[in-house]
Amino acid sequence: MDDLLYLIAKENIQAKSELFHLREKVLRMFSIITKDMTQEDILLKWNNLGKFLDIIKQYLEKSENQISLTTIYTKKILYNLEQRQESIPIYGDTLLPVSQNCFTKDKDALQNIQFDIVFVQGQESHPLRTWFMSRDQEKIWPLELLSSEYSQQNPRIIFVRYDSRRLQCEHQTFNIPDHSFEDLANKLQKDLKNAGVGKRPYVIIPYSMGGIVTRTMLLQHPEQKTNLKGVMFIGSPLIGSDMRAQINEDMKGLIPILNNFMNPVDNAISNADYNQHFLFEGLQIINSIQQYSPLSKMTTNVDDAVNYEHHNRNFLDLNFPYKILIEDKKTMLKIIGKGYYYVPLHMGVLEPHKEDSFKVMKGKNHGNLQQAVDKNDQTYIEVKQFIDEVLNLNSFNQQLA
Repeated sequence: MDDLLYLIAKENIQAKSELFHLREKVLRMFSIITKDMTQEDILLKWNNLGKFLDIIKQYLEKSENQISLTTIYTKKILYNLEQRQESIPIYGDTLLPVSQNCFTKDKDALQNIQFDIVFVQGQESHPLRTWFMSRDQEKIWPLELLSSEYSQQNPRIIFVRYDSRRLQCEHQTFNIPDHSFEDLANKLQKDLKNAGVGKRPYVIIPYSMGGIVTRTMLLQHPEQKTNLKGVMFIGSPLIGSDMRAQINEDMKGLIPILNNFMNPVDNAISNADYNQHFLFEGLQIINSIQQYSPLSKMTTNVDDAVNYEHHNRNFLDLNFPYKILIEDKKTMLKIIGKGYYYVPLHMGVLEPHKEDSFKVMKGKNHGNLQQAVDKNDQTYIEVKQFIDEVLNLNSFNQQLA
C-alpha cells in the first residue's frame, strides 16, 4: 500500500507512460470502490486512507482546471466519500462527469440544472480525446464551446466511457470477449439512472460505435426514453459497415492480420514497432488463415451481431427526434496507404427520404467528424442547432433578447 501512495504522490510522471496509465487505473479502481463504500468501511481495511485523500486533494489543487481521466476519477473519489445524501447523483464506472456542476450536492444548485447532455465515445477511441477540438487543440469542445452558450440553463455534461475492444464480436478468433452490447447497455442504463439522467430533459450525442451502444440501450430499456428529447448520431454505422469489403478488395488476404494483430492501444496503427511486426511476422502465417478471414472488428461490432434492420425499425418506433451526421471524405488508413469511408451515406442513414434527418458534413472524414475547432465549425453548429430545437431553446433565447 505504501507503493500505491508513492505512485499517486509522484510528480512529473511522463504522459502516456506505464506509470501514468497505472496511476489512472488505480484512481479508477478507487472511484469504483468508493461508490459503494463509506470512509469508515475503507478505514477498517486500510488505515492510510487519510494520507491517500490528502495526496489526491493536493494533486487536484496542482492540476487546477485541467480535465483528464485522472482528475475526473479523483473528483469522483472525493465526491463519493463526502457525506451521502438521498437523491443526489451517483456516477458509475461508465460515466465521466466533466462539467463542474456534476459534483454539486446542494439541492438548490441541482434544481438549477435544466438539462443534461450525454456524449458517447466510439470504437477504440479515448472517452475524452474523442471530443478534443482537434488533434492540435487538446481542449474538450463541449466544455469550451457549448457550456458558455448554455450558461443560463447550466446543463450537466457527462461523457460515457467503455472498453470497446472487449465487446463481443461474432466470428472472433483470437480475442476473448468480455461482454456484449447487451451487457454494456444494461450497465450504462443503470449508471445513467443512478446519476439522475432522465429526471430532467436530456440529449444523447454518440459518436461512431457509440451510436450502436446508445441504440441497444434504448431498445432494451425503453423506460430510459423518459425526458429524452433527442439523439444526434455522429458517424454511427446504424446499417453496419462495409469497411471489410473495401479493404479486402485492396489487400485481399491481408485483412486477417490487420484484424487480429493490431495492438489495442492509441495510434497503434502508425506505430513503427507494430508495423514491423505486421509486415514481417504477420505475413509468415497469412497462408494458414487466409481461407478463414474473420469479419473485421469494425464490421462485427457495429453490425450488432444480429439483424440491424430489425433494430432500426424498433428504434424508429420509439418515435423521438434524431439526426445523423455523415462523413464526406475518406479517412486515411496509414498502414495500407489509402483512404476509406468508415460509415458512408448508405450505411449510416436510416430514412434517406427524409432530408432533414441527416447531414453530409462537407470536408469532414470519420476521424474529425466529431470534432469542432470553433463555433464556426459545422459539427458545433449542427449539434447546437439540434439541442436548441429538441429542447425548444430558440424561444427561450428570444425571450431573453
